[in-house]
Amino acid sequence: MKKLLLIIIISIHYSSYSQTYSSIINDKEISNFLNWITIHDKKYTEESYFERKKISNKILKWHFENFINNYEDPYENEMFLYHEKNDLDLIFNKDDQEFIYKQFVSIKDSIWYTKFSKSKLLSKKNKSNNYYAYSVPLFSIDKKKVIFYRVFHCGNECSYGGYYIYSKINENDWILIKSINSWQS
Repeated sequence: MKKLLLIIIISIHYSSYSQTYSSIINDKEISNFLNWITIHDKKYTEESYFERKKISNKILKWHFENFINNYEDPYENEMFLYHEKNDLDLIFNKDDQEFIYKQFVSIKDSIWYTKFSKSKLLSKKNKSNNYYAYSVPLFSIDKKKVIFYRVFHCGNECSYGGYYIYSKINENDWILIKSINSWQS
């Protein structure tokens, strides 16, 4: 009986940690994409060329409003993803959009536990300038397209960010196909 109880407890423990960030997309796919971004994305001029990229351990949150198509205020709605000027219907079909929404509501955590390639995770205690923050990436059904939110902080009143859509071009590589609501300060 004790052995059975121990096996059950261990099984529950491992199953609860098997999916850290999303209950729909496995952590390996999320980590693989963010590792690719960390390695292949160009550095901003404010970053030291020889330093490893610094990434905030806090996951950027998606705004619920991004997943609503009908807005009251025509001026305010331009900042959200599904505004008609963004042409997301041409990139993600209705099934993909529903799948992306399901991923959004299934996000489980607010902290990155996975270390990304050639980077250093920063906690709130050791944050400095020149660090990135990432949202959980949201994938199309076939996992060949992904959208995520990224911000680069380079100091007081110095930052860049936006939503970025990438398309998979082969087993290991992605290409940027669109940036949405990009900004800098």
